[in-house]
Amino acid sequence: TGSGASPSLESYYQELPANINTVGLWHMNEGSANTCSGGVNDICDASGNSNDGAFNDNAAFTTTKILGSYATTFDGTNDYISVANSNSLNPPQISVELWAKSTVSTWSESGILVSKRDAYIMFPSSGTTNVTFYIYSGGWKSTTFTAPTGFDITEWHHYTGTFDGNQIHI
Repeated sequence: TGSGASPSLESYYQELPANINTVGLWHMNEGSANTCSGGVNDICDASGNSNDGAFNDNAAFTTTKILGSYATTFDGTNDYISVANSNSLNPPQISVELWAKSTVSTWSESGILVSKRDAYIMFPSSGTTNVTFYIYSGGWKSTTFTAPTGFDITEWHHYTGTFDGNQIHI
């Protein structure tokens, strides 16, 4: 906003809509459990493919968020969201995106940020601020985001891993 000698930048967050290429989209901001597909799952898939997810262990909604009224919180040890296997989640080209932050200045263990078992995994590298993306395509391929000095993972960051059927990027 602004003009002339006093322009200013504004940043804002908005919930992204699904498009024809979206196979799974979880905003994770529902605010109450058991609200998806007949009231049995907690995290609703906005792609239209019904790849809804369920809380496991102590995953829960929180009002500490960037966008909307709620977000999902995990304890960093064993909380996760499970989504049933679906062919729609195995495309030959894929982008995997997520927002993440830590409560400590380096990743405390090599947990998993997102995974589809034998298809793709994105995880933090213990003792660093780096994130690695793996994809299985006739064998495992990987690439790592090497964070610059001073990169603060206690702030929210958006990570995206892509695979075009040949090359992998993060």
